Amino acid sequence: MKYEPIKILDTEINKEHFPILYDWALKDKEGLEQRILSDLQPNEKPITLLVMLEMDLEEQQLK
Repeated sequence: MKYEPIKILDTEINKEHFPILYDWALKDKEGLEQRILSDLQPNEKPITLLVMLEMDLEEQQLK
């Protein structure tokens, strides 16, 4: 099965590299974008926050 990339704040995420956020975006893309926007610092790129959030969520799943 092929998963098409999803654009979050002009940044493409895919199922391979962002499995948790990809599933979140399928269910609630607007909610994910709101979460990223609320945490985004001036001059920070959305991809940086997406990577950190994916890692945090992955770590929580392992606990």
